[in-house]
Amino acid sequence: MIQKIALGIAVVALGLGVVNFMSNDNTPEEIAPEMVMEDTTTEAEEGLVPRIAFVRGDSINLQYQFIIDKEDELISLGQVSERKLSRQLKKAETEYQELVTYLQSGSATESDMAAGQQRLMVLEQELQNAQAIEQQSLGRKEADFQQEIADRLSSFLERYANDNEYDLILNWGFSREGVLYGQAPYDITRDVINQLNAEYAAEFAPEIPEE
Repeated sequence: MIQKIALGIAVVALGLGVVNFMSNDNTPEEIAPEMVMEDTTTEAEEGLVPRIAFVRGDSINLQYQFIIDKEDELISLGQVSERKLSRQLKKAETEYQELVTYLQSGSATESDMAAGQQRLMVLEQELQNAQAIEQQSLGRKEADFQQEIADRLSSFLERYANDNEYDLILNWGFSREGVLYGQAPYDITRDVINQLNAEYAAEFAPEIPEE
């Protein structure tokens, strides 16, 4: 059974970092003139309140069409793998039954018995290897999907924060990680989902030829 793709939305923070350049003996007087940093006073230190918003990650999981499509694609790939393994299993079972029937017929020699036992072990190992290969392949595809989802969300939320002048966007998940409480005006989930789906739909829109 293919598990639902788990999504964790990383916090997007826009701000300035403070870097201190010190000499080996940590004496500020000996700081090289060319390494003196500019004023890094943040808005918070100046008394300005940062703009903060949050999105509900569970809602994006359920309503972002890109994630829905990728989950469906992963399920389809899983079904293809299951059918492939089923065919291999059926073929192995047929050979297994024919081999057992011959070994129990009384006409098999000792060397036949030894070779038959060896072949049965090989059949079992081949099926285990085939299953492991399919599981690894699906695991890599799921990891690729998750990375693609994370990249898309990170890129979109960075643009969204810049366009709407947000300093911080937090994630509110099923267990309320990241945000324990938030009032409606700070919830940008619906707008984010609408814009995400609009951008994703635009990827499939036919190009209009220039006149």
